[in-house]
Amino acid sequence: MKTLKAADLLVQALLVVAGTINAVVPNPLVPIVYACFVVGAWQLTSMFVHLIAQPWWMNLRARGIYLKAIAGALLAGMICLLLLSTLPALLLLYLRGSLIFSALLALWYIRIGWDEWKCMQHRSFIHLK
Repeated sequence: MKTLKAADLLVQALLVVAGTINAVVPNPLVPIVYACFVVGAWQLTSMFVHLIAQPWWMNLRARGIYLKAIAGALLAGMICLLLLSTLPALLLLYLRGSLIFSALLALWYIRIGWDEWKCMQHRSFIHLK
């Protein structure tokens, strides 16, 4: 499981760095939205794999808050779509906010993974004390 966790963190970091480079140096072949979708899809897949496996070092509290934040963002998006006919500017505001919020979610999930990695490493060397 250590190898899987290390690979997960490495891929997440590489995807975020690649998405950031894509945002700074725009590439007409790869819009920034694709980078957001790829990072988000990887992190959601990672989240559900962790929830299914439930390793001992998993931070359930942080992951639960993370899932509630995603659910809240999806709910806000659905509300904006329902109000599209009356308040079209609200959807644009939501889309702009989701660009910032999705980047913060990506960094937050990497932080959750990093904290779990440190917990796993600490547990591995606890017998040496």
